[in-house]
Amino acid sequence: ANRILIQSIRALRRKLYLKTQSSGRKVVLVFEAHLLNSGQGEAANAFLKILEEPPSNTTIILVTDHMELLLQTILSRCQKINFPRLNNKYLEDWCNANKVKKAHIPLIIGLSGNDLHKANSLISQPLEKIINSISSLVKIVVEKNPEQWRKFIDRYSRYSKQNNIEFFFHFNMLKIWFQAANRLSNDLHHILHRTPLGREMKIF
Repeated sequence: ANRILIQSIRALRRKLYLKTQSSGRKVVLVFEAHLLNSGQGEAANAFLKILEEPPSNTTIILVTDHMELLLQTILSRCQKINFPRLNNKYLEDWCNANKVKKAHIPLIIGLSGNDLHKANSLISQPLEKIINSISSLVKIVVEKNPEQWRKFIDRYSRYSKQNNIEFFFHFNMLKIWFQAANRLSNDLHHILHRTPLGREMKIF
C-alpha cells in the first residue's frame, strides 16, 4: 500500500478502547508510519486523537525511515529512538545467507544505505532495471536539456501525489548516487564504486 487508510485507524481505535478480559499490555506496531500523512492526512488526524487520549496499558510504536513526513503534533507526543545503520559486513553476511549473487552484493549494500528493510526489498527486484533507472535519472539531472527537465518535473509531480513510494525510492537512489560520486571525487571510499554505477561516476 502507498497510504494508511482512515478506516484502518478507526478499526484500530475501536479495538484499543474495547474492554476485554485480558490483563496483558497491548502493543501496536505501525510500520511505514509516514504513510499516515498520505493524501489529505485524514489518517494522521485520526491517529492523533488516539495519542491525545491514549488507552490504558497500551504501547504504540511508530516505525519509519522518514520521520520528517510525520505531523509535528504526532512527533511531539512520541519519544524518538534512533537506530544506527548496520555495517557492511553484517549486510554482506546477510546477503550470502539469502543466496544473493556475489556480483550483486555491493549494489544491494550501497543502494540500501545499510538498511536491512530496503536491502530485503532490493533483492526481490531486477537490479539491472534499477541501475538503468538510476543512470537515466542522473543523466536528466546533470545534462542541460530543458525538455527532459519538463518531463522529469511533470512525472515526479504526479508521483508525489499518486505514488509517493516510487517518488521517495527514486529520489533516495539519486541521493545515494550523488553521495557516492562526491566521495569518489574526493578520493573517499564508497561500496558503490565497485559496481557498474561506480564506473559511470568516473565519467561525471
